[in-house]
Amino acid sequence: MDTLMRDQSLEALAEEVARLEGSSVADAVRRALEERKARLEEVAERRRKIDELVAEVRKLPVLDPRDHGEMLYDEYGIPK
Repeated sequence: MDTLMRDQSLEALAEEVARLEGSSVADAVRRALEERKARLEEVAERRRKIDELVAEVRKLPVLDPRDHGEMLYDEYGIPK
């Protein structure tokens, strides 16, 4: 791991994770990176789905152009 880990605290962390897993440092680092990549891909997919939903909602017609406060509250700020 000398070529990838020149930071001693990083190397110590990798060795500790490997010890806890009962694996080699290389396997522990590989597994950690694979898990992180999978989480990032899940986040990207959720973001893509949210963006699609927002795009669909924006296509809907505006049925009432009034401000939400105008619809919900009277002139004194009391709920209608």
